[in-house]
Amino acid sequence: VAADSSAAIALAKDYDAGPDGVYPDSPVPLSFGGSFNGLGHTIGNFSLNFRREITDPPGVHGLFAELAASGTIENLALTNADVSSDDFGNIGLLMGQNRGAIARVAVSGRAIGTRGANVVGGLVGFNVSSGRITNSLAAAQVLDGFFTGGLVGFNQGFIARSSASGSVISHEDLGVVGGLVGQSDRSSTDREVTPTITQSLASSVVIGHGREAFIGGSVGWSVLSTVVNCFATGPVSGAAANGKRFVGGLIGVTNQTLLGSNYAIGAVTGVAGDRIGGLVGDYTLPIRRLEATNYWDSTTTNVTRGTGLGVSSFGRRTSAQLRAGLPAGFNPDIWGLSSSRNSGYPFLKTLVASALTLPLQAEERVPASPAATQGEPRRLTIALQPPPRVRHLASQ
Repeated sequence: VAADSSAAIALAKDYDAGPDGVYPDSPVPLSFGGSFNGLGHTIGNFSLNFRREITDPPGVHGLFAELAASGTIENLALTNADVSSDDFGNIGLLMGQNRGAIARVAVSGRAIGTRGANVVGGLVGFNVSSGRITNSLAAAQVLDGFFTGGLVGFNQGFIARSSASGSVISHEDLGVVGGLVGQSDRSSTDREVTPTITQSLASSVVIGHGREAFIGGSVGWSVLSTVVNCFATGPVSGAAANGKRFVGGLIGVTNQTLLGSNYAIGAVTGVAGDRIGGLVGDYTLPIRRLEATNYWDSTTTNVTRGTGLGVSSFGRRTSAQLRAGLPAGFNPDIWGLSSSRNSGYPFLKTLVASALTLPLQAEERVPASPAATQGEPRRLTIALQPPPRVRHLASQ
């Protein structure tokens, strides 16, 4: 893969990377613009520990460093991965930065940043405006970025039918922490693209230890974005003893974001001085845009108001009310309700247990890279021939 960044590659069998030891940097260090099809196979026990030289610029770190706009990765499981870095760059178990299309990829493990300026995500660190992530999931411990998210640290692109579980924790004083996405914000260079998060679930435990942090069950801070048909179930907490945090069951702070058909049920806690809301910690948009079809469970969130600004009545429902029927504005083609699923709360029909078994959706299809159109993909049996500094994946 590292030798041909535009190749069409298929993974022939499972691969255990444990015996390889700890990688000093991404095994695929260049921007990959070809196609990589895991064929449902697993890469297990991958470990990377990057230590920045004083002269190194901030980098991108993961199994792949970066996916180019023409690149695709699909049908892959990456299990028990461990990626850490002291670099002020972008970190994710699968990759540091995504410009292409990721579909039906499942990851588990641990991604650790360093307090400072880096972006850390369970699947991808930075999903740029051209990046698309669909039908994917992360079950990971994600720690200590400035932007820290269970699936993606910072999103400018498109995320659909995906989920995150595990724990998302940051000690950064001005950190942005979200169960699914740390921050979602429009690109300053591609302002025609609205970052979108849709039909996705966050069940992560979310904790922000910073003195002035943005902490959300689904998204820490959402700016000029769209968040629709999503729900958050994990506990959300501001844990510092002083300062002021913005803590929301769904979103920590929302700025000019379109919200619709969302709900939050996780316990929301903080300390004196925090702005705490069952739905959002704070907002800068007309409150009527929050009121319409967004809900929070007053029974399970343990708070008495929907926003940290004290607006209490909108979207408030008890557990019994949320389980009694689909709330107003919830599309029955997207949402379902059953006493035997999701503890009786509304569930997304488009989410299933395994990301690798889902059918290909229309928006996952992107133009193939030039190399990918020249025939069937090569099947890859991974062998590692590591030079002293950078290890590469190579076909036998």
